[in-house]
Amino acid sequence: MKNKFLKGLVTSFLLAVSGLANAGIIYVTNGDSSRLAIADTSSGTLIDTITTSRGAYPIAVQDSIWLGHLYGSNTASEYDLNGLSTGSTSTASMFSATDGASDGTMNYALTGVFSSNAQVISANKDWTNQQSMFSISSNSGRLVGITFDSVFDSFWISSAREIFQYSLTGDLISKFSHSAGDGGALAYDQETDSIWMVARGSGYTNGTLVQYNKSGSVLQTQFISGLSSNNWGAEFAMATTEVPEPSTLAVFALGLMGLASRKFKKQA
Repeated sequence: MKNKFLKGLVTSFLLAVSGLANAGIIYVTNGDSSRLAIADTSSGTLIDTITTSRGAYPIAVQDSIWLGHLYGSNTASEYDLNGLSTGSTSTASMFSATDGASDGTMNYALTGVFSSNAQVISANKDWTNQQSMFSISSNSGRLVGITFDSVFDSFWISSAREIFQYSLTGDLISKFSHSAGDGGALAYDQETDSIWMVARGSGYTNGTLVQYNKSGSVLQTQFISGLSSNNWGAEFAMATTEVPEPSTLAVFALGLMGLASRKFKKQA
């Protein structure tokens, strides 16, 4: 009985401190409708929708949300993680970019979308200082989505029929076929180390998300009521809870065990 109690105490602590504060929260942009949607993939529910500006598609999420624009004449705008405008903007003209990504420091986007040739660019958090990284071509339909894989330090990019993994220097690492019609926005989920696509066409109802593992197997298909069509940008909230170093966890866990052991001795 004593050993079970100690094990349970330590396990509860480790799960608590290693959890992700924003696990499962995805942000989806529909610039044609001037809309940012916030949804919870763990429950399959729409949390809120926020009015943005027309063409606000490319999205990057760090400790806040920065939306770029499909139309290069507009500025980028910042929102907090609840979707409230901070009032901060920047002059960051973008050319034909719908989806975006972030590695926690830099932003990334796929420009020249809806064609078989596109370019990956990097930028500052506010979408300024855009720099070309590499160009890609696709024989499987138009290129659309991009997301950053924080485990493998690579990009996942979607076309109408395939999802590709590229290194930061533009080398093709892997690819797999998908069944989401003409493709869609991609979002990397840190919690599950998986890729989500906002599906379009091929029988999928608007608002359907498809979760893939990195080998291309479908983990689940989820419909979120309230998501409309033309959802061409998507990103998950990044982890905001700091995870202590393993040595710190071990010391703290041993301390808990010691306190619990003393409690049992007093009761004996």
